Amino acid sequence: MGLPFRAAAAAALLAVALTGCGTEASPTASGSGAGTSARQDAAEAESEARARHDRMFTDVAARCAGRGEPVDPTPSRTAENRHEDGGPQPENPRYAENHAFKQQAPMDGDALCRGTAHADRIARELTVPGGSAAPDAQRVLDGLIGLGYPKKSVHVSQWSDRVRFTVSVPEAGPCVTGDIVAGQDTEVSPHGVYLEGGCVEPVGGH
Repeated sequence: MGLPFRAAAAAALLAVALTGCGTEASPTASGSGAGTSARQDAAEAESEARARHDRMFTDVAARCAGRGEPVDPTPSRTAENRHEDGGPQPENPRYAENHAFKQQAPMDGDALCRGTAHADRIARELTVPGGSAAPDAQRVLDGLIGLGYPKKSVHVSQWSDRVRFTVSVPEAGPCVTGDIVAGQDTEVSPHGVYLEGGCVEPVGGH
């Protein structure tokens, strides 16, 4: 009976070894599954947010249905490659580095369409024929809220001759920023969020 006993023992050890190998492989498979699940959850959350946006702004949704062309993924730039007055970048080689905090995240074709559509509807609401003689921050805020943008997503600043506003488009983004200057047409344009966070242009770098 010694031989059958040794054979049975060997078979038992082999089964334990195989089971151990299977156990060692399972964390990798589990980790991969968790990563896939996280991506799926993120995609579902984005889709649900887009659906909420489309219910809030049906005109924008209709205008941008099916838009999704990719764009250059390189972050767009604002003041880091031009003067505030629109002139060329200065010769200082560290200028771009010092103003990197003003870089904006890129927008894909769908986000660009939505941003442009929101910019157009805002411009129509806030533009006064012949330009505004006295732009008023409260009037701008009331107009944006009247268009369906929650107060918490709107930032308005006033100077002596101008009002600047920024809208973080609810749910699906992107950002829309505009200037109303006395005696001039309203300028409104879409853009991605700043890499340091938010839609309002940062006022200082590192």
